[in-house]
Amino acid sequence: MKTEKADKRVNILEAAEKLFSELGYEGASTRQIAKEAGANMSMINYYFGSK
Repeated sequence: MKTEKADKRVNILEAAEKLFSELGYEGASTRQIAKEAGANMSMINYYFGSK
């Protein structure tokens, strides 16, 4: 269970890193990050609170 949660968190971080490098911090939205990570918006809020 902990591994699955950690994997989701890592997927979100990797997606954010990719999109930030491509689009810049201001250009990347949390919706884009969630889509890239295969997660939903509530997962980003759960793990990080915001962008």
